Amino acid sequence: MNIALRVIAGAAVLTVFAAGTAAAHAYLRASSPAEDSTVTSVPSEVRLQFTEPVEVRFSTFKVYPVPSEPGWDRRRLNAAAGAIVSNVLRRTDDEGVRADDGLATTARTTNEVVIRLKPGLGPGAYVVMWRVLSIDTHTTQGFYVFSVARGAARGARP
Repeated sequence: MNIALRVIAGAAVLTVFAAGTAAAHAYLRASSPAEDSTVTSVPSEVRLQFTEPVEVRFSTFKVYPVPSEPGWDRRRLNAAAGAIVSNVLRRTDDEGVRADDGLATTARTTNEVVIRLKPGLGPGAYVVMWRVLSIDTHTTQGFYVFSVARGAARGARP
């Protein structure tokens, strides 16, 4: 292969790679409490870190209790949580049944969102859900479950 073809092929590879990088979306990178974790202290907040900044005013973040029985495995908890997310993520009149007390985050655009939890949460499973508009104008959504152990200490930071 001559030099000109190598240069053209190299440029094409770089163009495809650069386009893929520019088209990234905001996905969950880390969280506290962590996905599928069981905490021994009742958290006062949930922290979500995304792979790129999200438009907070045009995004939704919620935490709900997951009705469950002791001994449910993660698969069953996630199935129950998924059903909740499908029914409530886009609702706007649900503050009374949620486990969160709104956002602590005041920034308009950020890659870390803090959700305040209501005081007095008891033991059990909770689903954290989001639908975010990232700065690249794409929406993504997701959820995860964490559990609070029986006898957990109250009011701790995650």
